[in-house]
Amino acid sequence: MKTKQLLLMAALIVGSMIAVQAQTKLVEEEFSSQEWEDEFKRLNPGNDEFGVPINPNATNPVAYTTPEPTGGPGAYSNLNSTDLYFDKYRLGGAVEVLETGLCSEGLTHSNPTTSTAVAFRLTNPGGFFELPELTSAGTITIHVKNGNKGNDTNLGLEKYDASTETWARIHLFTLRKRDNLKNENGEALLDEALSFDVNSSTPIKLRLNNIKYDDGLAVRFINMYRIEVTEFAGSAVPVLQIEGIKQIGRRIVVEEPMQLTVYNTLGKLIMNEYVTNETSIPAKFGNGVFILKTNKGNQKLILQ
Repeated sequence: MKTKQLLLMAALIVGSMIAVQAQTKLVEEEFSSQEWEDEFKRLNPGNDEFGVPINPNATNPVAYTTPEPTGGPGAYSNLNSTDLYFDKYRLGGAVEVLETGLCSEGLTHSNPTTSTAVAFRLTNPGGFFELPELTSAGTITIHVKNGNKGNDTNLGLEKYDASTETWARIHLFTLRKRDNLKNENGEALLDEALSFDVNSSTPIKLRLNNIKYDDGLAVRFINMYRIEVTEFAGSAVPVLQIEGIKQIGRRIVVEEPMQLTVYNTLGKLIMNEYVTNETSIPAKFGNGVFILKTNKGNQKLILQ
C-alpha cells in the first residue's frame, strides 16, 4: 500500500511538472533586450533640426538612447504612448535604468550594450502597459520593483470588456517596499517576480494599470523588467479530492485529526504536521502546485 501511494504521488508530481512546462508563452518581453532598445528608438525619434517632432506621437524632443544607470532622475520620460510597440503593446510611462543586480528568479536583466538593467517605468500615477488581445491566458508573471523604499504598493491587472468598452480590475498585485526587497540570505534584489492565474480559455485583453484603487495602497513609481503570459492549459493531472479534507486558499481544513505531509513539485518535503482542525501552508513556500499526502490518499493543491 505504501509503495502504491508513493508511486501515485510521484505520478502527480511528474504530471504537474509536465503540465507547467508544456505551456506556451504567448507573451515574453525582456526590457533590457536589444529588441526593446531598438523599438524605443524607432518610436521615440525626438525632434528634427527645426525642432519639429519627427513622429507627432512622440512628444519627447530628445531622441531615445538608453539612459545612464542613475534611476528616476535620469529616466527617459514621456514615452510615445499612442503608437503600438512591436505593433502589439501600448505603453504609458518612461524608461529607467539601474545597475544590474540579483533577480528573484535567477534571470539576468542586462542590456547587451550597456550591461545595465533597463526597465519600463510605470509612472506615478497613470502608468500602464496594455497587451493585445490574446487567444487565451494562463498565468501572467511580472518582474517588478517598487520605487518607494519605505512603503508597499499595488499594481492593478485589468481586462477589457468590449461590450461596454471599459476596463475592470481582476487582480491587485502587492509589491514589497524596496527596503524589504531581499532574498532569504538578506541580499538586496533588483526585482521580485509576481504571478497571477488569469485562467481564461477564451480571448482576453489585459493591461497593467498604476492607479489608486479604492481598496488599494498609495501609488508609487514601479519598474517592470520583464513580463510573461502563458497560454491557457487545462491541467493534465486530475485533482483528486480526498473525502474529509478541504482546501481554502492556503488553509487545509480536516474533518478529523490526521497527519498531513506536503511536497513541492521537486519532491521536497515542505510540511509534515499532525492536524486536528486546520493548518496553513506558509507563504514563504510561495505559490504553485503542491502534493498533499494523507493516510486517506494524495491530493494536488494549487496555490495562487
